[in-house]
Amino acid sequence: MEKKVPPRIWLMMNVVIVGLLLFLPYYLFGGRLFLGGDDTRIFYAYPREVMQSLAIYSWNTISSLSSYTPNHQFFPFLAILSWLETLIQSKTLLFYFTFSLPLILGFIYFQKFVLLIIKSEYYAAFVVALLYILSPVTMFSQLLYFLSPAWLIALFPIYAYYFLKYIQHGGSTDVYKVVFWAILFSFANLGVPWLGGLFLPFIPAIILFFIRDRRSILPYVKRSVIFGISLAVSQLFWVVPFVISLLYQGDIGYAARVTDAAATFAATVNGTATGNVIYPLLTFYHRQFLSDINQPLVAIFANYYDYILPISLIFVVILAMGILQYKKVFRNEHLYVFHIFLIAFLAALYFFTVNIGVLKDIFILMGYIPGFGMFRNFTDKFALGYIFVYASLLYICLFVIHKTSKFYRLILVTAFIAVFLNAAPVKQIVDSPLWTTKDISRILNIPSEYLSFMDDIRKNIPPSGQIFSLPQNIASYAIITEDDGRHTYAGVSPVKFFTGVNDLSGSGSYPPQIEEQIKGAIIARNYEKLLTILRKINVSHVMVTNNTPPSVRKSYMYNADYLSYQDQALVDAIVDKEVMRSTQGNYVLYQLKNPTMVITSQANIDYIRVSPIQYEVTVRGISSPQKLLFAETYHPGWKVYPSTGAGKTDNETTLYTKLDKALFVDSHKPASSYGNEWTIDPMAIRALGSSYYTSNTDGSVNAKIVLYFQPQIYAYVGAILTFFSLSVVFIYLKKQKI
Repeated sequence: MEKKVPPRIWLMMNVVIVGLLLFLPYYLFGGRLFLGGDDTRIFYAYPREVMQSLAIYSWNTISSLSSYTPNHQFFPFLAILSWLETLIQSKTLLFYFTFSLPLILGFIYFQKFVLLIIKSEYYAAFVVALLYILSPVTMFSQLLYFLSPAWLIALFPIYAYYFLKYIQHGGSTDVYKVVFWAILFSFANLGVPWLGGLFLPFIPAIILFFIRDRRSILPYVKRSVIFGISLAVSQLFWVVPFVISLLYQGDIGYAARVTDAAATFAATVNGTATGNVIYPLLTFYHRQFLSDINQPLVAIFANYYDYILPISLIFVVILAMGILQYKKVFRNEHLYVFHIFLIAFLAALYFFTVNIGVLKDIFILMGYIPGFGMFRNFTDKFALGYIFVYASLLYICLFVIHKTSKFYRLILVTAFIAVFLNAAPVKQIVDSPLWTTKDISRILNIPSEYLSFMDDIRKNIPPSGQIFSLPQNIASYAIITEDDGRHTYAGVSPVKFFTGVNDLSGSGSYPPQIEEQIKGAIIARNYEKLLTILRKINVSHVMVTNNTPPSVRKSYMYNADYLSYQDQALVDAIVDKEVMRSTQGNYVLYQLKNPTMVITSQANIDYIRVSPIQYEVTVRGISSPQKLLFAETYHPGWKVYPSTGAGKTDNETTLYTKLDKALFVDSHKPASSYGNEWTIDPMAIRALGSSYYTSNTDGSVNAKIVLYFQPQIYAYVGAILTFFSLSVVFIYLKKQKI
């Protein structure tokens, strides 16, 4: 059968839209970078710097005491982006390209997906694809902050397209392609709640049709399993270390944070479940929700969307006409597809609104399901899945209208106009002021003064200590301001990216008990107690930022009362001397008074930092058991291994193997308030054999030991498992016709 050639006008329209999407960041940001936020976004402009900090030793959360949450999922994307940077050689162009890429891929692959459902409805596919990527739902839930889940704009239709194509035809090439995209954007796959927001609405339909007509489904089960296994094993390189991190429980562990999220489920849902069903049908997000949280962006609805509401009713018209007329058009498999998307849409609508009478109470009851607590911020977590399902159903309904109504073209053009008008405030939405400020833009180019200051830190400050940043904010953010004072970076501190030295920039940088101790000492002006705490958590320097705009200091970013105690008296009391100052004096680095070393002991020791997860320690003249203190967050994965480098100089190679039995395991415990503690026993060292120590005339021994973060091994295991598992799957696909 001859393949139908797509209309030339449709192809030209697609080229125009892709060009406009490439131009979109220029329109939004005007030559500056859209940096900041919980995911920083700084890696889009500085991929090599971030890769050096995150990969492949990526167990420490940036700008905080170690929480040992792995970040290996960023490695493929950072590697490709670092290579791309060598070609583009412009951080602005690099960032703008990465901002446009998920929108372009989402736009293209959404059309490819729906055209697999029903062929030849090219112009309907064009309109609903625009609705998917540029609806107010997408803009408010994804583009406004452009955190890692924004890449699911691309991955949702990519996964759906290759899954449906593989189900239909069984071509192994489709599996290879989806694995490529899944690995490249693996960091977005960590957005499990957003993925669940797409998958959960389809569960009722799948269950219903499996019960009603399992014979029609069973032939596709095998291909579905192969497809799912291929996606799953492609992510093992980061899933394995991530799962290992879940096994280690503690006050600041990931499992504890998930438990805390579940505990706040009902309160969060009750506080945000506002609005009504009509707003999602109009793709207007939750207007009342924004008003309730005093979000300035609610003004966009009051001043714009409320006035164009009538034209957005076209989506409700399309939905109603499709539902009323579908039985006249569909038979067999198309009828199944329509029912699946209709049921999924009703489920998505419920999950997205959670405000349909008593159903809200049912949703709250679902919070007791283990893991469901991650959906407490449902307006965010279900939004992208909702608009994906809604746009897909509207495409099917447009096909019905095409077959049953003479007003199809008028309806399609009206829908296109509605999409265009709804997308018009995109600049006002994305380039909105920092929350609770009126004129502080969240876009900037990082000033050369700051970058030069970071370069001086990198060259002169060893990475083994930590920096205490002032003023402290409510998160673990850094505030970087351009000279005009109106453009500000507010996001996870990039100090470690640029210098290799971690800084502690706010309340989110510490476990709760340490945060309260620091805050209490500052407010009480008990500077000796503060110094004691800072030394215990391995702070060696203090960095003061002097150019934070007054409106930002008065914003939600800072506690006004706490900020008043962070004055020059505090700085003078805890620092010894000034180490360096930026060219305009906006950033100053001081040395802390009498800082301690990251590794200390009553024994005679010295050490070198090989990497963030490995230290080599030389112990000299030890004749009796001695304490060894290591000022990193306690983790049972830190192990002491023997080394055959006893008696060698520091620049000579020392040998040990991670397969050696760890030493002093029974004595490993949390230090009194922070860190790891072991008891070094010379008898245990002697028992290893003469190649592991040298003896002194007084009977004491010299030895070299290695502190190693043992879970790093699982990162290598995960990478190996990904390679071999995919090899097995691909060999199987090549030999079998699934």
